[in-house]
Amino acid sequence: MNLIDPDFRKRFDDALGSGDMFALFERTREAIEQFPDDPDARYLQALAMARLGDPHAALRIYERNRVEEIGTEDGLGLRGRLPKDLATRADGEKRIDLFRQSSQAYRLAYQVSDGYFSGINAATTSLLAGDDEEARRLATAIGERSDIANPRDYYAAASAPEAMLVRGEVENPTALFDAARHRPDASPGNVASTARQVRLIANRLLIPDEQCERLLAA
Repeated sequence: MNLIDPDFRKRFDDALGSGDMFALFERTREAIEQFPDDPDARYLQALAMARLGDPHAALRIYERNRVEEIGTEDGLGLRGRLPKDLATRADGEKRIDLFRQSSQAYRLAYQVSDGYFSGINAATTSLLAGDDEEARRLATAIGERSDIANPRDYYAAASAPEAMLVRGEVENPTALFDAARHRPDASPGNVASTARQVRLIANRLLIPDEQCERLLAA
């Protein structure tokens, strides 16, 4: 395989660290011209476009770059994120169908990787697609994991209360979300991503606005 120059990898990391998705997209474009088979460049180009807010373009890049063939949790999970992003812009049956597509992709990522991140997203999108039984099953499995009970990063810490919400436990998650937000690796982008998930769940479960704001309070 024609592997990437390490300098490109550093430039990717710098763009990711600063949150500059325009720079990340340009750097992956340059890298792919020289190293078209590199899995990081292929995945990160699609991720950059997704974070720039154009899921349609991101999906085209995902397919063109053959990201699914990379086979990682991140690569497979991105295929779940894109229809989820599209679902938030849709209504009625189209919205439900897109959430269903998202949950299927996240479940595949979870089955392949056994990663908590794809697992909790599979649970949440199953709920949003109307598959309450599957959502509770997945959320229960996530809540029982040792890497969720003893989290090492922000997303693991935020996954425990998200799993509780998916199971319909509305009061218990508040303190855990607060603890996750106060972790040293809780970047504004990470916290905002969780807040979007919580609002989607709250809307599905008809949680009152006041109670939802308590869950998200800083």
